[in-house]
Amino acid sequence: MEMMIAKGVELFTEAILGAFIQMYVFLIGSNQLNVAIIFLIVSIFTAAFTSTGMSFDMDVDKLKRFQTPDFYVYVPDATKKKVKVYMSMLLISACQLSAKVLACALRAVESSTTVVFYC
Repeated sequence: MEMMIAKGVELFTEAILGAFIQMYVFLIGSNQLNVAIIFLIVSIFTAAFTSTGMSFDMDVDKLKRFQTPDFYVYVPDATKKKVKVYMSMLLISACQLSAKVLACALRAVESSTTVVFYC
């Protein structure tokens, strides 16, 4: 549980904010390099990987599955299906984070004082 808390703190204080800052700088920058896009994608997928790993680890934990089977049984027991579920979760997390980071960065470009209330 301590590891999950540490990962969550790292996710919210570093990874998501780092992706937001990279997106903001990319949007206001005059010379948009391809390298900046690569770094932004890596940052988003790193945060998505952390989030997916946390969700996946919580779901496959036998104690959690026993205590609350209605919530923690979305990952099947078959190995091939686990990989498909994990990759789907990773892609969904990356898309959702990309959309949220883009929305916050666009809001910050428009008005930097209101971004705190929006995000």
